Amino acid sequence: MPSTTLRSGFGIQLLLLGLALACDGAGEVAPTAACPEAGEPSLALVDGVPIPARAVDLPLQLDLHDLEYARYERRREQLELAISERLGADVSPDTAEWARRVEIRLEPPPPPRLEIPDGSAPIRGRADAAVTIVEFVDFESPHCRRLQPELARILEYYPERVRLLTRDLPLPYHRSARNAAHAAHCAAEQSAYWAFYDLILLEQPKLAPAEHYAARLDLDSGRFDACMHSGRHADRISADMALAASLGVRRAGTLFVNGLYLTGRPTYADIERVVRDELARLGLDAAGPREISDVPAHGPRGESSAQSPATGSAARPALPEIPADFFDDPEIVVTLTRAEVDRALRDREHLDRKLEASSGEFSGQRLLKIRKVDGGDFYARLGLEAGDVPIIVNGEFNTVEHPVLWDAFEVGERVTIVVMRRGLPHTYEYRIR
Repeated sequence: MPSTTLRSGFGIQLLLLGLALACDGAGEVAPTAACPEAGEPSLALVDGVPIPARAVDLPLQLDLHDLEYARYERRREQLELAISERLGADVSPDTAEWARRVEIRLEPPPPPRLEIPDGSAPIRGRADAAVTIVEFVDFESPHCRRLQPELARILEYYPERVRLLTRDLPLPYHRSARNAAHAAHCAAEQSAYWAFYDLILLEQPKLAPAEHYAARLDLDSGRFDACMHSGRHADRISADMALAASLGVRRAGTLFVNGLYLTGRPTYADIERVVRDELARLGLDAAGPREISDVPAHGPRGESSAQSPATGSAARPALPEIPADFFDDPEIVVTLTRAEVDRALRDREHLDRKLEASSGEFSGQRLLKIRKVDGGDFYARLGLEAGDVPIIVNGEFNTVEHPVLWDAFEVGERVTIVVMRRGLPHTYEYRIR
């Protein structure tokens, strides 16, 4: 039937008739969202055709759960106030006495579990992993940036058990987000999707043109530009956005663990708890091939693999020891190849020429500042900027007298840097494969 006919009153009547006939036969086929099941209430009638509750509630299921969860949190707060009034102000929820005397029976609402097909989504981790985390990604979303190191930690702790899939959800008020999504899939054609994912999230909030990141990843520029101009990934991005709309996903950074919706802004602890519950539900060892406690401490938390004998702590008597609890978790985790690191380190003199002594000192030793960063150089690949002061590298101070930055990259598999930028510290972690 031509579309002009569908826009006419007669065409609309035919569509309504077809819907009514489909619903009339729903007892012989699986009911759809548009057709009520037996006994299901309808919320409205249009020309005698019912609109069942599911047709309204399915696209709103996440919103409705969020409302229920907010109600639960408010009731939980009020409940804890009532408990505190009985126990006295000296007994708080984090005390042993509270745990001994209080039994809370208020339960949070169970999250919906949705069917989310893999499709052709990029996969990080083992393809046959028992637990799948799906992330709806907008490369300009600060929430996606915050989640990146948390998800990297989950995949590290459960390398055999957990995989990550991404679906595109570029939001309309992020002007570069859709182009960035297309660029990520063009990078995937050169096996660099996840390198692009890490790099562009590291660059927030000021994103450069996609070609800038392709150059920094050493991609074939001709192939990348041809892909970008072809627009051949536009349909898959639109399909992901349609999937998000059908599920009721409206926020970038929305996560599902084996289809279970994680409400709000989940932390690492929230994600890890759901992963463990899923593994238990499946009858699998929650820790996978290794216990979380067995994962070696890294960076400032104690990894010494990046320290050569010449740069060990004994060579730095003038510098104080850095307490382990001084450091925050990394803001971003960047994966590098050993080949690209070795290639950059072949000319340390070139790298060192872009460093200079800063005006800052620590315990009488001068700190190093990055004087210059060129697009495509190793500093840019690390997400560093001109004016940055890489003050701590793998738990050691990096100074003019005792530079440790490049030694760490030369011998280590993991490098954690605390950078002072415009007066604020930022922690970056680099994993060298």
